[in-house]
Amino acid sequence: MMMQTGLRPEAYAWAMVTGAAFGLIRAKTGNVAGLVVAHTLGNILMSAIVPVR
Repeated sequence: MMMQTGLRPEAYAWAMVTGAAFGLIRAKTGNVAGLVVAHTLGNILMSAIVPVR
């Protein structure tokens, strides 16, 4: 989280939420491949939300 400094508040919150979600996905599946899909969907969502602001 220290590397996330300088982000807008919504991006910072998104980084915290996705970090927790990625940790849960990794713990439940034991596989890193599932995180690729989740990360891609998160990036697409943030790309759509931030310009609206």
